Amino acid sequence: MVYYLEAEVVPQKCLGQYLAITCIFGSLFAAAFNYFLLEPAMSHMRLVLGSFAAFYMLAYVLQLLFVKEEQMPPPKKEVDEDSSWFVRTIGYLFMFFRQCFTRKIFIYLALCTGLNAASNVCRSMYIILFATKELTIDLDTVGKITGISAIISAVLIYFFGKLMDRTHPMLIYFLGGLLVMITNVFSYFFLYDTNSFTVISIVTTLVYAFQNLANMPLLVDILPRDKFGQYASGNAMVNHVSLMIGSALGGVVTGWFGYRVMFVWDFVVTGLATLALIGVYFEWKRYGGRNYKAPIVD
Repeated sequence: MVYYLEAEVVPQKCLGQYLAITCIFGSLFAAAFNYFLLEPAMSHMRLVLGSFAAFYMLAYVLQLLFVKEEQMPPPKKEVDEDSSWFVRTIGYLFMFFRQCFTRKIFIYLALCTGLNAASNVCRSMYIILFATKELTIDLDTVGKITGISAIISAVLIYFFGKLMDRTHPMLIYFLGGLLVMITNVFSYFFLYDTNSFTVISIVTTLVYAFQNLANMPLLVDILPRDKFGQYASGNAMVNHVSLMIGSALGGVVTGWFGYRVMFVWDFVVTGLATLALIGVYFEWKRYGGRNYKAPIVD
């Protein structure tokens, strides 16, 4: 995953500003797509998606060619190398799960990021259908509103990054969760026309940009630095399982209650993620707080 590489090559003291700059580019591309290509993409889907896939592959090729990592020592052998391939594989799997998920702080962190990932599944799947079918806003207008929201986010997100480098990402993540829940309350009760959709789209984009910017610095701060790839992959595994379960349950719940339930879903699941983050905080305090040192499981 890209964030393993970011944790390795980007200095931690300016990680927030770096992520802000990458988010600015992402927001600008999202704005261009939503403003100019959302409606044409419906009739030229293969061309549009194929073009994006080609650019995506090109970005990875350029990253492979030009981004240089620090030389790392080979990992030490932690299972019996004289045993069979099958026994070694099982041994490494047990070691992976034992090291990644036997400390409460890592379990709480995985639950927090996983639930936050799942909190947005209903919105990402159904927001366009909600806008076009329930609010009767045409697709072109939805694209332009979403594009303008992304541009405003790109303008402000750099300042979020500077704030990130001056405070602890856990605080930003916590405040972001509270803002997400407040935004969903307003969305549920006051989102009924084009004007309210415009305002809430802008606010929602800013709030999610604020919180998502803290995700990577939080992982870097909490997970063991010398085994970051392993522990981050364990965290990512929980995130993807949460997304799979959340997507299935979100579809069922939306079928029962309609599109507007996406705001209730987001509020409830973000609330659960915030409770998990509080668990991370208390464990972080137990391991030293400002002098935190990540626990290692041998």
